[in-house]
Amino acid sequence: MVPGGTPREIIDRLNSVIVKIIRSSDLKERIESMGGIPVGSTPEELSELIKADIPRWGRLVKESGAKVD
Repeated sequence: MVPGGTPREIIDRLNSVIVKIIRSSDLKERIESMGGIPVGSTPEELSELIKADIPRWGRLVKESGAKVD
């Protein structure tokens, strides 16, 4: 995540470095050992995932009655 208006070249550079780190064998194994699935994707793919998750998780939070303290 970066602030809105961040230049595309900075977003692309950060994405490249983060994907490389996530795909490193040490971090990949650590994430998997905790039950996670290491994913290195594009900024666009992350944006689509977030857009899909907001209604799904929003509905779940509303139905559960969860409140923020």
